[in-house]
Amino acid sequence: MQVHDTTNDRVTAELIFTGGKVHTVNARNDIVEAVAVGGWRILAVGSTTDICALTGPGTCEVPLRGGSLLPGLIDAHCHLTGLGIGMVSIDYKVPGMQSIEALQKAVCERAATQPSGTWIRGRAYDQTHLRERRHPTRNDWDAVAPGYPARSRPCLHGVERIGQPPSTLSPVSTSRSSSGVNAGGPHRIAASRIAL
Repeated sequence: MQVHDTTNDRVTAELIFTGGKVHTVNARNDIVEAVAVGGWRILAVGSTTDICALTGPGTCEVPLRGGSLLPGLIDAHCHLTGLGIGMVSIDYKVPGMQSIEALQKAVCERAATQPSGTWIRGRAYDQTHLRERRHPTRNDWDAVAPGYPARSRPCLHGVERIGQPPSTLSPVSTSRSSSGVNAGGPHRIAASRIAL
């Protein structure tokens, strides 16, 4: 609740944060030194001097000592880690991704933009909608991006680990060919068990 200072006829803040980097997330993405709060609302943002002018006898000050202050974030069950990884992954749901050849083209294009040996990630293909009606295999990926470990997800709740040297496998079950080589078949496990 805001406090009304009757002696100066002004609104005072219940709480101020001063001396930091306050990320306003406004249209200009301003970063200011301080913020004043009252009645569950932001009253003002600005310099520490400006914000201290809004204090009164009941105002609590939180010195940020150069630290950052972010606005409250509300997670509506978006799995932030997965969301972030998805943002840097090849999106196999886009139009034109109806064949393994199309997926290979996307992997090849991604390989051309990053150093050899770094992970190439893809997500959300549906093998039932691919012309070949099967999952891509390690051989499919190695044909277009040798030297790159690859991780592709057929959906958002399963994982397919393919195109990676056996020494990089995490301790989860993998499909192996008769010679013992990772065949890159689908490995459906709980997403939370994968080390990202």
